[in-house]
Amino acid sequence: MNTIAGSPESLAPHPRLYLGEAAGRRLRGPFRLPVLRAAAEDVARRADDYLAGPEFEWVRNTHNAHLLRARHMQGRVVTLLVQWSRTGAARYRDAARDHLLEMGRWDYWSWIAWRQNQSAPDAIFDLSYGENSATLAIGYDWLHDSLDASEREAILGVMRRPVAAFLRHTAPETRAWWYGRPDSNWNTVCAGGAGMLALAAYDDLREAALILERARASIDPFVGEIRAANGGWPEGIGYWNYGMRYFYMFALSLERATGARLPWFRGGAVRDSLAFPTLLTPHPGCPCSFGDVNQWSPLPFHLAAARRLRQPAVLAELTRHLRPPDPDAPLSWPNSAELLCLHDGAPSAAPARTAPFLHLYEGLDWAILADRMPSPRLYASVRGGTTEVPHGHLDLTSFHAVVGDEAMITNLGPRLYLDTTFSARRWELFEMIPMSKNVLLVDGCGIARPSAVATRALRTPWGPAVRLDAAEALSPGRRDDDGVRRYVRLVLLMPDTGLLILDTVERPHASLFEQRFFTPARVTAAEGAFVLRGARQSAALACACSEDAALHTAAAPLTQPAGEPPTMLRQITRLLHDEVVLVALLTPGPEPLPLALARGPRGAIEIAIGGGSPRRLQFSRDLRPRG
Repeated sequence: MNTIAGSPESLAPHPRLYLGEAAGRRLRGPFRLPVLRAAAEDVARRADDYLAGPEFEWVRNTHNAHLLRARHMQGRVVTLLVQWSRTGAARYRDAARDHLLEMGRWDYWSWIAWRQNQSAPDAIFDLSYGENSATLAIGYDWLHDSLDASEREAILGVMRRPVAAFLRHTAPETRAWWYGRPDSNWNTVCAGGAGMLALAAYDDLREAALILERARASIDPFVGEIRAANGGWPEGIGYWNYGMRYFYMFALSLERATGARLPWFRGGAVRDSLAFPTLLTPHPGCPCSFGDVNQWSPLPFHLAAARRLRQPAVLAELTRHLRPPDPDAPLSWPNSAELLCLHDGAPSAAPARTAPFLHLYEGLDWAILADRMPSPRLYASVRGGTTEVPHGHLDLTSFHAVVGDEAMITNLGPRLYLDTTFSARRWELFEMIPMSKNVLLVDGCGIARPSAVATRALRTPWGPAVRLDAAEALSPGRRDDDGVRRYVRLVLLMPDTGLLILDTVERPHASLFEQRFFTPARVTAAEGAFVLRGARQSAALACACSEDAALHTAAAPLTQPAGEPPTMLRQITRLLHDEVVLVALLTPGPEPLPLALARGPRGAIEIAIGGGSPRRLQFSRDLRPRG
């Protein structure tokens, strides 16, 4: 049953949510780790600033402006509550109360409703409603025992808006699109925020039990998607952070409030999911994911989740990625305040290394290859799977590559959201289409949608590899006029040499073929190669082709340029052909290795690497390793 057993008296006392009694003990300090001392200073400074009042300036002329305002408010409220707990000073408590009441004076909670001029408080239940619900829940839960009757009623009055909106938009006949959606962050943000609200005010809201029942039912398929992807997440690491933040905030709150262990946390896939963003961010500030938001840094909930699921290796990786707060950064979520609540203050032991490393997320078909993990010296992530995922791009068969601690080859993604980003014209934006990815193009075109590519993991004599058979994705239906008969890509990581990208493709008619890559590094030309120099690392990308080909560079035509644009690296056949093999080899250091390609009987392929007595790699026509 998706209900809380027993009466309200069976729930834990306040504060009963994820920031509970243990958080209060941690806030007493002392903070021995530098990152915690910096967080405490950040909280103290910001909390004093917020004493000026609950109104603040917020940017209106941006995508989802009301959601950004909601996050700012959550950051202010939790920061004030933490400083109140640390100091006992009533001024922080009163300021937090005033901020909660200010939310009741907002005419619109939703950017979507505001743009549609839908002023009814229950016109929608979207991300803003979900985040605002969580803010009210945390504030009410933490303040509960200090509130007098009039304060309690005033805050409950603000809660009436999200309560009515959630019940309306989760009713069977009027359910919002996100309800029960297995692969969307909207599900957990909306349902999780409302569920936290019901837990916090369970004694005071007659609708609380129904809200909890619907919230849990909505989130069940979300957990099913984690299991189906074997711990991966189709929206990528940025939206993993968002969706999982609200999933774990609610789930940990539910366990703490009820004392019951949730079935959501059972099974290896859910535990493995905690490592997903760390595996796709091999070094701090070096994300290698796919889709709209290719960025990640650890949020404090992740620490609590890793402790709950007993994942010490994940805790160690999170610690490696933690950075002190930027005092000049605008506030969003209350990361410094939550870090003080959820970090146990103990340094983590270094995790054991796996070398070489190969991991395929079966069901998601994303793969990770490295000479070792964690802290690889050579790394690649590869995208298979389907184009039909939220926040997805036309990036099947693409990859990211890292040398040392710096990205050398990277897909391009959007810098900001525009009205076209989530409209029917999404696929006209440069950053969404194959021309902005590290892929093969045929006659100027790449992967079409809808399509899917299965990824196969291989252990070769030379190192870990993945093989992608993508003919159907490159030309759904394989039409004679623009289709391909065969297209296979092999990505091979040779720990002692470099990263090999091998493409073999056949068309029914003569065509133009191109391997395209993008780099943020400075580029200079060498014979048959590009030399890449980054801020800390350097690399070389050597190229070869079974037919005569030329190398070109160009500035990436970003939708919104900023600073030096990434450089497009292109290996293109000079003439039209019906069958070609193209190969590129990324190696550490500025000196490219000699690279040659030869064809043998029945289409066999031999790659020679190095001068003098070169290393020879042999493959079948469809890129199955030989020898």
